[in-house]
Formats: sequence, C-alpha cells, structure tokens
Amino acid sequence: MYRLFAEIAGADVEANVPANRPVDAQPMLAYLTSPGQGSIRSLNFSEMGTNFSNPSMGIVPQPCVVEAANVCFTIFPQKALCEDQGGFWYGAGSDDKAVPPAGFSQCGQVMSYRKSLNPNDKVDVLPDSQKAVSDGTYKLVRLNRKTYTIATDNPISSSYIENQNTDELYEIDMAVPNPSARPKWQCHRGWLAHDHGCVARRSSTSLCHAESGNGLARSRRCV
Repeated sequence: MYRLFAEIAGADVEANVPANRPVDAQPMLAYLTSPGQGSIRSLNFSEMGTNFSNPSMGIVPQPCVVEAANVCFTIFPQKALCEDQGGFWYGAGSDDKAVPPAGFSQCGQVMSYRKSLNPNDKVDVLPDSQKAVSDGTYKLVRLNRKTYTIATDNPISSSYIENQNTDELYEIDMAVPNPSARPKWQCHRGWLAHDHGCVARRSSTSLCHAESGNGLARSRRCV
C-alpha cells in the first residue's frame, strides 16, 4: 500500500527512501487502471494478528465465542462489543447463568465448559497470528494459537499449555467466479520440527509430488 499511495501522489519512492531501508513493495496502480493487468508478483503473502493491549489500562478482555465461525477469543473487554460482532459473551455478566459471576478468563475454560455440555463441540481458539503464501497453485498457511488443558469436570481449572504452530498446505484453483482450495496436509508444532510428522489429507503420492515440485513446501516427511 505504501508504494500504491506513492504512485497516486506521483512520488518517487526510490529517490526519497534511503538505500539502507529497502521497500519490499511493487507498483499496484496498474491493478486499478488496467482491468487486464497480469500478476505483478510471483508470490502473494498475507498475514494478520491480534492487537497489543496496554496492561496499565486495568481492563482485562474476557472470552467471546462466535458460533458461526466456531472460534473463541479474548479480545473484547466488554460484553456489548462481543455481541456487536455476533458473539456470545462468557465474561462477567454472561447470559449463561452457569458461567461463574466473574466470568471465564480464557478460552480453555470456555472450551472445557462447552465440551462438558457437548463432547463434540467444535469451538477452537482464534489464532494469535496467521500467515499465508501462495504461488497461484499451492497455498501454505501457518497458524499460531494458544493451547489449553481441557477440564470438563472443572472448567475453571483449565490452564494454558503453550502456543502451537499448525501448518497447512492447500492446492488452489483461482477459477472465476468460484475459486476453490483442496487441503493436502496438516502439520502441528512447526513444519520443520524433527519429531513431528504431517498428516496427509489425500494420498502420500500427491503430497510428495507437491513437496518436490514446489518451493513452498519442504516438510521432511511424507505420510
């Protein structure tokens, strides 16, 4: 976006940014002015994450679950913000009277509580960060999320374990107007870890082909 704004303003990025601070950005104005413009980059990268919070504010976010997406997160400090996003509040003043008056403090407690009511509940923790890179044929996604113990007998006792990486490889089809993605494999705890394998979503042949034929995937195992 930096270079796009520079283009719109007619600014010369190279002439105004010191050489020791290279700008990893490509011209994008052509996408807006030329409908037939081809891809400018060979790889597309995107990332997102949660905001930093100020501990001195004294306002502690509490869990919110968005049922439509099966995710739990602790981002909002007030019930109204959670409900405004279509969520159900598990913090203080929850409409679920079985929730402690002070509310749950983290999503492990919420997942434990929900699984005590329904062992097949699918709600998971919203990743702290998500990164993806694609070459137009394959997409490699890395999710980093908190993990917790599950204590259905006493949800409030659920505790944080660690942040865990999950890597997923998809074969994608950018057909217009209905693009699609087929999962190829999934890896937990980091795709370069020597003591953790990947689970193939299709056949091991297609997985190995994807690994050897594409520079995005270099997992050491085919399963």
